[in-house]
Amino acid sequence: IILGSIILGLMLSIVGVLLRSLFNRGIESPQVLEENGISVYASIPLSEWQKSRDSVKTVKGVKRYKQSQLLAVGNPTDLAIEAVRSLRTSLHFAMMQAKNNVLMMTGVSPSIGKTFVCANLAAVVSQTNKRVLLIDCDMRKGYTHELLGTNNVNGLSEILLGKGEISESAKPTSIPKFDLIPRGQVPPNPSELLMSERFTQLIEWASKNYDLVLIDTP
Repeated sequence: IILGSIILGLMLSIVGVLLRSLFNRGIESPQVLEENGISVYASIPLSEWQKSRDSVKTVKGVKRYKQSQLLAVGNPTDLAIEAVRSLRTSLHFAMMQAKNNVLMMTGVSPSIGKTFVCANLAAVVSQTNKRVLLIDCDMRKGYTHELLGTNNVNGLSEILLGKGEISESAKPTSIPKFDLIPRGQVPPNPSELLMSERFTQLIEWASKNYDLVLIDTP
């Protein structure tokens, strides 16, 4: 009887853990992060305007880019862009004591919105008369050049392979003071390239020539 009770207890515990994992929807509120000592600079809502345009692109089967137009340009009064402006202000004060002006954007899963935040943040920062450089480090699936209407020639992969000059790598976008280094052609070893000395040199050059450097990670 005792052995049976122990086994039953273990089984119930395992079922309980599985059920909690099944119904756990992750972090649903910024307060959860703040309660655990993590700073929250902004909470960016989903843009219905962007969502509707992205859906149209998906229905028509246009390649793979998810945003048909930069929200900061197409609908600058959108609530999501207001949140990005709030992020711009928070980062301005947060980075005043920083050792450099380089900001890396990452996420917990694919398609979480890194490129959306990077591109729109770059746009709203450039509107304050700051020179901004966005580097698309997703050398396999990056699509920032399509979103911003620039070409993908002599991009990051070519620079890191020594096929292009760092000082000539940045491409102007249609937004004043906002430049982009696209991903370039897909290399066989993107992870190794990002660990190279050449990438360090690129970041050092960018930091000296721009007010803010944004890195869109894979």
